[in-house]
Order: sequence, then structure tokens, then C-alpha cells
Amino acid sequence: MEKTTNEKVVNYYVKNKDLLIEIRKMNETGVFNDTLGKYVLQIVNGLSHRPNFNGYTYIDEMRSEATLAVVKGLKNFNLEKYDNPFAYITQIAWHAFIAYINKEKTKSKTKQRLFDLKEKIEDDFDEFSIKAIDYSLLAGVLIMEEQKDNEEDEVFEHFTGEKE
Repeated sequence: MEKTTNEKVVNYYVKNKDLLIEIRKMNETGVFNDTLGKYVLQIVNGLSHRPNFNGYTYIDEMRSEATLAVVKGLKNFNLEKYDNPFAYITQIAWHAFIAYINKEKTKSKTKQRLFDLKEKIEDDFDEFSIKAIDYSLLAGVLIMEEQKDNEEDEVFEHFTGEKE
């Protein structure tokens, strides 16, 4: 599939036979070469343009996570048993996209709960701060009354020589 964007042709399609050749090279040499990297990026980018995924604001992060997952998972592809690495890579990328979306939804729900909790705490804090001021005023009054009582006791003691 080719997509024309601003006079630039972008090819998202990768052939299985080309992928198989590059995966064999990777398994023989132990090196993830540039061509295989280019193929992986083409598959991940092509998948990210599907309607399922292209509306998310964090699509770049999704692509990064999917690419990383593919690079990690590609070493597990069995060349003797399977001959469709395109589907294998696509599935890994698909699941990485879904996992990232779910992670972001969880973050979003947590942020919303914290925001709601913050508003509730602020509302409660306003109510408590009034009570705290009342208590502090009460404490000040009590301290002043105690000082006044002590002074009266001292005056009484001074004149009478007796303690109350």
C-alpha cells in the first residue's frame, strides 16, 4: 500500500520473503540490521494509520512501545515452523498498541479520581479551616482566661497570704 503525502511516497507494505531473509540474517549473525529495522518501522507505522489507532494524541509513544516490543519479540520467531513474519510482527505491534491504550486509560482514570479528590479535599478544607480558626480563637481565649486566673490568684495570694 502506498500513501502520497505532500509529494512524498511512503510505502507501508513489507513482503514476507524480504522479512524472512532479514530475520534469517539476524538469527545467523545476532545483529538486528538497518534493513530489518526499516521493515519493522514500516509495519508499525502502517498499523498506526488504521482507524483503530490514528486518532490518539499519544500515537508516537504507541509506535515507540510497539517497535520496542517487536524488537524484543522478534528473536522468538520460529523460522522452521512459520513463514509469515509480517503477521507475527503485526500481532506484536497490535497488542503493544492495545496495552499502551489501556495503560493510558488507567492513567487518565487515576488523574480524574485525583482531580475529583482534590476538589473534595479543597471543599472540605474550606470547611475545616473555618473550624480550625474557631479552635485557634478558642485556644487563645482559653490561654488569656488562664493567664487572668493566674494573675488573680497571685493578687489574692499577695494580699491575703493564702492560696485559693
